[in-house]
Amino acid sequence: MKTALFCLAAALLGTSASITPAQTKVQEESKVSFAKEIQPIIKQSCLRCHAGDRASKGLDLSTHEGLMKGTRFGKVVIAGKSAESVLYKAIKGLPGGSKMPPGRNPSLTDANISLIAKWIDQGALKN
Repeated sequence: MKTALFCLAAALLGTSASITPAQTKVQEESKVSFAKEIQPIIKQSCLRCHAGDRASKGLDLSTHEGLMKGTRFGKVVIAGKSAESVLYKAIKGLPGGSKMPPGRNPSLTDANISLIAKWIDQGALKN
């Protein structure tokens, strides 16, 4: 009887301490992709004003590097901290960031804003 209990306890401890390949795949799938998810949003909503040498406020969003560089005034993305990122504040319309996109340009959807926040919170990776 003691042997059976020991084996059961060992089996339970072994499974709780390890991560299965299926769990790893789910974790990887939940990562937001810059190339597949974030860049298309930026392309659709931001590049008319924020691309190339003549980018508004010097913020070139046409590449991950430009986005992470920010402006001469500082970074617009703080990896891991969406609530502190000027980009998030701007697209959300919060104090601390000029409302983007400006004027009569359509705002980003709540789903797109949430996706950008999740990407920033996950480290703003170039993936």
